[in-house]
Amino acid sequence: MSNEKNLPENAMTIQCTTILALDASGENVSVALWQDQSLVGTKIHHARHGHAATLVPMIEALLGAHSIDYASLTH
Repeated sequence: MSNEKNLPENAMTIQCTTILALDASGENVSVALWQDQSLVGTKIHHARHGHAATLVPMIEALLGAHSIDYASLTH
């Protein structure tokens, strides 16, 4: 018997993951994007202050460069 996707019951399904990692704990602000266990991009900015002002634009630039929207993030 098959499920609603017409796959055999014993078929393996692949879970795709898209992870956005952030670090703003030191003098650098960094964002990294991982897809399916591979690092696909990073952005790093040296700033002693003002991390909040640079973090969102860095995230948007990184996601845009890889044509990924917020809804596609799994973690």
